Amino acid sequence: NGLIALTCLYIRTHLSQVLTRETMAAHVYLHPAYLSRLFKHEMGVTLSDYITSERVQAACRLLESPAIKIGAVAAQVGYPQFSYFCRVFRRVTGMSPQEYRQKVTGQAE
Repeated sequence: NGLIALTCLYIRTHLSQVLTRETMAAHVYLHPAYLSRLFKHEMGVTLSDYITSERVQAACRLLESPAIKIGAVAAQVGYPQFSYFCRVFRRVTGMSPQEYRQKVTGQAE
């Protein structure tokens, strides 16, 4: 579905911003509730789960660079609260951002 592809692209290009169902729906000219149902039907996951997954994947890529502080990574992927970012990251990956960085780079922050 083209509208779902546009929604996914919008999410990937706006990860650092607050992503509401209303703003995403307005971007593809759909009612927010309909977008949620359509997205779940097409993608097999909820909008919020998809956004979380995209944010954590982006964080993983950024964490591969030791030059970027973990707090900056959190902000760049849309988590201004560092502690919340750490909780979400651990829930998704099974490790803290620091542990992930150490695993992929051999370095701690």
